[in-house]
Amino acid sequence: MKKYLSICALALTFVFVQSCGTESKNTETVETSMTIAERHALVEKERADLAELRKAELAALILEAKYYENANGKQIYYMAEVSPQYVGGEKAMKKFMKENLKFPSVAEKEEMEGTVFVNFVVSESGKVTEVKVSNHTYSDVDVMFMEEALRVVNMMPDWTPGLQNGKAVDVLFSLPITFLIG
Repeated sequence: MKKYLSICALALTFVFVQSCGTESKNTETVETSMTIAERHALVEKERADLAELRKAELAALILEAKYYENANGKQIYYMAEVSPQYVGGEKAMKKFMKENLKFPSVAEKEEMEGTVFVNFVVSESGKVTEVKVSNHTYSDVDVMFMEEALRVVNMMPDWTPGLQNGKAVDVLFSLPITFLIG
């Protein structure tokens, strides 16, 4: 939404400047004049904003109930007392992603970037199940990125399951995967 509003504001500014008889760069030129570092910072800010929105929505869900039931009637916790952990921790997960995530070649040629939020359940046995793209992923993120993010998350090895009252339980997990050039 912020991106849409920014684009609208830029468009209105462009129209206003043009009506005054002053030349202005169009938004496409402004985007291409950004450095890689500036683009990366913008993508990271958008990712952080979406992560904060996700946290707020999750907190609201937890206030209503600690879990939901999936299609099979199994309880899936929004958050457990002990969260599921990737075996080896965050550093090991980043290594796994770096080794397995492939930047789509078409997207690289067209200099496309974006963040895909992937939701999945870490089962009581530690298996990654019910993998899907979150509705927090921007609608303008290309399907190539979504497919690649889903492919890699489905490849993940077993995690250490989350615990509730000392018992292993199924827990919902959301993972942002950012595709950046350079």
